[in-house]
Amino acid sequence: MPFNKPVTYGNGVSVAVVKAERTKVSGQGPGEVAGDGIRFNLKVTNASGSEINLDNVAVNAFYGKAKTPASPSPTSDQPFSGKLQQGASVDGSYVFMLPAGADPVELQFSYATAQPVAVFVGKV
Repeated sequence: MPFNKPVTYGNGVSVAVVKAERTKVSGQGPGEVAGDGIRFNLKVTNASGSEINLDNVAVNAFYGKAKTPASPSPTSDQPFSGKLQQGASVDGSYVFMLPAGADPVELQFSYATAQPVAVFVGKV
């Protein structure tokens, strides 16, 4: 799916990439690396009929034709967590280290082992 198309699961939960942007990552603690990165702002909407657990959300990014894994930055702004009530939406933000100009970028989102992984691909 391209970044601008949301993915809706069969149970009514949906995830959308609200924004994907290049950024500069600054190391803020021991062992953290500074450099080029990418920030993904995501929105999860729950129309499943029951609350969902966001503590198990996994977000991964890959870049280039070889799908090289991008390293997550410990400075992610606001990862998903907690419970999301039926009818509610929540925003989350994830930052990955990624060389400048590395395209295409693939983002993978998973919130439950019983649900498929949502895959978004695009240029940033």
